Amino acid sequence: MSPTLAGSIGILVLVLAILSGIPIGFAMFIVGFAGFSYLVSLEAGLKLLSMEMLATFSSYSFAVVSCFAVMGALAGYTGASKRLYDFAYKFLGRLPGGLAVATMGACSFFGAICGSATAAAATFTKVALPEMNRHNYSPWLGTGAVAAGGTMSILIPPSLVFIIYGIIANQSIAELYIAGIVPGVLLTLMMMIQIVLMCLKNPSLGPPGPATSFREKVKSISGVAEALALFVLILGGMFVGIFTPTEGGAVGAIGMLVIGLARRSLTWQGFVSSIKDTAQLIGMVFMILAGAFVFGRFIAMSNIASALADIMLSLHWPPTMIFIVFMIPIYLVAGCFIEMLAVILISVPLFLPLMTRLGFDPVWFGVQIVVVSQIGLLSPPVGMAVYTVKAMAPNLPLGVIFRGAVVFIPMMIICAILLVFFPQVALWLPRLMR
Repeated sequence: MSPTLAGSIGILVLVLAILSGIPIGFAMFIVGFAGFSYLVSLEAGLKLLSMEMLATFSSYSFAVVSCFAVMGALAGYTGASKRLYDFAYKFLGRLPGGLAVATMGACSFFGAICGSATAAAATFTKVALPEMNRHNYSPWLGTGAVAAGGTMSILIPPSLVFIIYGIIANQSIAELYIAGIVPGVLLTLMMMIQIVLMCLKNPSLGPPGPATSFREKVKSISGVAEALALFVLILGGMFVGIFTPTEGGAVGAIGMLVIGLARRSLTWQGFVSSIKDTAQLIGMVFMILAGAFVFGRFIAMSNIASALADIMLSLHWPPTMIFIVFMIPIYLVAGCFIEMLAVILISVPLFLPLMTRLGFDPVWFGVQIVVVSQIGLLSPPVGMAVYTVKAMAPNLPLGVIFRGAVVFIPMMIICAILLVFFPQVALWLPRLMR
């Protein structure tokens, strides 16, 4: 059996293993180890396992995962989400569909201190959905806004998906973070405008919220000033080179702890729960990354990535056409059936060599993957953000939540296509760092 054929079979087996319910990290470990051992030797496979495990769990660069995970967990227990929603509500609530617009904005703000789509979706289902229900918002619009807004946490830094992509693709996490800012703001505005236009056409979907005074607006700013200042400090420090991503994450974690203590909004029970949440998340992420490295070595040994690149280049199509015709549909279809983190871990070792040979910037490709990952978080039947909303609002039918979520998918597709034709949207800020 040729190495390329072995690699193709390995990918198929991995997909089937994930679909069968085997955890992603273990599935990649098993398939990567078996494939590498077949192509090289069993002894080499055993050495690979021990080396990758040691490298993964002892590398200083991996501390960035822990730091930003602590920051995000603390944010969930300091009441930051309620203050962010109040801030957005006071300024945007009077628009048509204003409460849904405010939810979208608050989710994006929360993404700047969280980094987890499911955490953001769960948080704002509890914070924003009761308010929209009280004002007779359409259930599908309310839940759809929460689910779609929650996905912004993986595009607006600090994003755990950017960290994972940066580690497995050997790219600067600081540049990836900075690259996500403009696309994140752009996509948020696009979805906000979409909500306003839908509610102008059909006011019964989401009536404007109650008016608020200028004094109330100013007071709401004071509730989020520290969190926004912390966000600017972290990203500004990384942008000008004061902080490494790991140091920025440490500053963020300490800063969020100080904010919680200063506001007296962080209880001892909340602190302990945030540490437990962080430990669970880190254990899962580290196991996934270790498995991804083993599987990536198998893919590299099989030469399937090089063979795939040769096939694509032999078409002599423009790089933009190859990306639109092949890459976007592959991610869209895969995201409907496989959890998007698994799609990223499987696809990056395969497609990144092709992207670089086509002349695409790896940082730009990382932003594109995150945007398409947002679609996977909303697409049936997998849609993890949708299932998170369902878990927090069990009385609502799953079909209603999916109906609201898929309404926002066209905006994400448009954003992905805009990034193809205008890559400077994502690359303008990172290039200033170089």
